[in-house]
Amino acid sequence: SKVLNQTFIPSASFPSEIETSAVRPRKDATWGRGQELFLTHTNGWTTAIRLYPGQPFAHLLFAAENRTERPVSLKRASLFSYDIDLGIPLEQIRVLGTGGLTDMKEAHGSYSWSAIVDPETRNGIVAGCLTHDTGVGVFFPEMRNGGAGGKVSHRSDLGHFRVLPGKRRPIDTTVIGFFADARLGLEAYADAVARHYQIRLAPKPGVYCTWYHCGGSDEVKIAANTGFAAKALNPYGLTVMQIDSGWQRFLPKGLPHDGDRRYWKRWKEGPVKVFVDARESHYPKGMAHTARNITSHGMVAGIWSMPFAGNYRNPYFAHDIFAENPDGTPFHNRGFSGTCIDMTHPKAQAFVAERVKRIYGWGYRYFKMDGLHTGMACKNVYANTTYRDGSFADSRLHDPDETHISAYRSGLRIVRENAPDSFILGCNVSQNMFTMGGSFGLVDAMRIGPDNGKAGRGVWRHVIIGAWHGTNLYFLNGRIWHNDPDPIYVREGNPLEYARLMCSWMAVAGAMHTSSIQYADLSKDRLDILRRCLPSHEYPSRPVDIFEETPYAAERRAKWERLYMNQARIWLTGNSRMNLIGLYNWQDDVP
Repeated sequence: SKVLNQTFIPSASFPSEIETSAVRPRKDATWGRGQELFLTHTNGWTTAIRLYPGQPFAHLLFAAENRTERPVSLKRASLFSYDIDLGIPLEQIRVLGTGGLTDMKEAHGSYSWSAIVDPETRNGIVAGCLTHDTGVGVFFPEMRNGGAGGKVSHRSDLGHFRVLPGKRRPIDTTVIGFFADARLGLEAYADAVARHYQIRLAPKPGVYCTWYHCGGSDEVKIAANTGFAAKALNPYGLTVMQIDSGWQRFLPKGLPHDGDRRYWKRWKEGPVKVFVDARESHYPKGMAHTARNITSHGMVAGIWSMPFAGNYRNPYFAHDIFAENPDGTPFHNRGFSGTCIDMTHPKAQAFVAERVKRIYGWGYRYFKMDGLHTGMACKNVYANTTYRDGSFADSRLHDPDETHISAYRSGLRIVRENAPDSFILGCNVSQNMFTMGGSFGLVDAMRIGPDNGKAGRGVWRHVIIGAWHGTNLYFLNGRIWHNDPDPIYVREGNPLEYARLMCSWMAVAGAMHTSSIQYADLSKDRLDILRRCLPSHEYPSRPVDIFEETPYAAERRAKWERLYMNQARIWLTGNSRMNLIGLYNWQDDVP
């Protein structure tokens, strides 16, 4: 750090020794003119370390080389590791990652980014994956030499990364920098990602979702709720009426069924993944009719689907559109996920494009896309925040030169291309955090946490879980995407103070506003709570004490209590006219 005249990374190491090095000028279309330290390793791999004037990060670009006579397929690649020295005892250092705040001893693998911080000064080292085009970057903070020091190891999980004989292939770009305030470092990281992918976010909507009170709803209920919301909530900022799973017919009309019909309804095979026709019992006039009714009230019609999933037992699907197991059978992940569509296969790409066009043609302009991990043909590891090994199953893609991440990003591009001017919500990273970085630049919003439906009954863990996820990923909100922590609940089943807590945190944090209730069933006072936090603001918002442990978290016995209650209690937002401070109590039993 030139500001503090102190070295915070005394040394770094690579998996293969450095053979040659050279310093040379560099010009980049995004970052301008800079300098590059180009390293060639003894195994032929290269590392380019680039510095650009005015940029707080060093950019590290990695490339693999194959010096053999046969193609090489890499499942993962160790990239580099760096020692850390913040000038304080190691036990005082705090680590923030996708799994929350820990000390160095209990640190865990974090997806896409990592922050190593002195909580007293907020000095810290922030590292993150600038690009997510080929693999999933992971950071592993750990103690070394029996606690004498700390280091962070960085690698990329690639799935199947093929390098042809005599060729060199880029992997991804990582950035790393020191900041006097690591919160500013996290925000700078998100800004850098947004700059690289040229992200321009659509305005943040206010959303009604059917799921948490009536599943996929029906024609009559949603028409009534739309009419009520158009008068009572739309003037305040509720703009989207979104239909969730349950609207879809189990087989297209006219397609004969083979096999035991009861089997298709079992939850272990997940929801129906055809998305062609509506259930006659719920939407007898079809989904286009309901979309027209919603838009006639001046609101946006939204709908749920799983664009990259099918079911190989369903005769509607051709097996050649699916990713495969090593034995050639369709890659199927039991439970919610179903069978994963291979987004490198031209036939599968055309299938997904037609699927999206159909729904878009019905009139829907808000797409809630579930089961994102199926787009990269990997397992569902719900609910997931810290690194889990083996998330990329041994699945095979049609194009061996594409990785699982590049296949997934191709799928997201197909959705965007065939649903122009639509708002895209990803749902959700907790099913498999491999989808987090892979979604950067291709979705407008992301469900950042697991289902919180029990909050509607006042279950404390569910009341506060969305805020915990929203705190850890606060710097992504409004920069890379809009954070969706799942609905707020003002219904009578959620105690009034709990409802106020959920709504006020969502409002101050600037998270996406989603609710799930038949609005006419709410009392005037409860309905007024929703009005008070509409619309969601677009200003920067920051957890002030994000690196500080709460004094009561360690006293709790249950793991979820120690985790979810250990979150920032002070939030700050504002604009040129005013600052607003939120102070929150994440305990359920202490005033």
